[in-house]
Amino acid sequence: MQFTAPQPILDAWLRAVNRGDPREVAALYSEHAILLPTFSHKFLRDLRSRAEYFQWLAEQRGLQVALREDTLVVQGVSAARHYHCLSGVYDWNFEVGGEARNFAARFTFIVDVSLPQPIVHHHSSSLPQQPVMEN
Repeated sequence: MQFTAPQPILDAWLRAVNRGDPREVAALYSEHAILLPTFSHKFLRDLRSRAEYFQWLAEQRGLQVALREDTLVVQGVSAARHYHCLSGVYDWNFEVGGEARNFAARFTFIVDVSLPQPIVHHHSSSLPQQPVMEN
């Protein structure tokens, strides 16, 4: 799939995760992309490790992820207008031990809209329950 803007990449990622399609999710990442996932301490640097992670996610009962639309920020980061940074917060929902759970996480995607596999970097981490520093 070819993209011409950054937002549709995030939309495609959300749809693929919510459909439980790990191959479709993994296919959005460039060959050498780095994924710093929400639910693992590992740096995922290759197709196999990313596919295994998304397979694990797809197997979680009740899996859904929803973007908090009001948090999304899209920034252009290159003069060529190919690279963009998308940051915000999403909510993960799935069962843990038979109990429905919600995990709020912040994310950053770096995407190159000129690539057929546009995600070149993705960092996601749980929001702190009790912020140490208040603004």
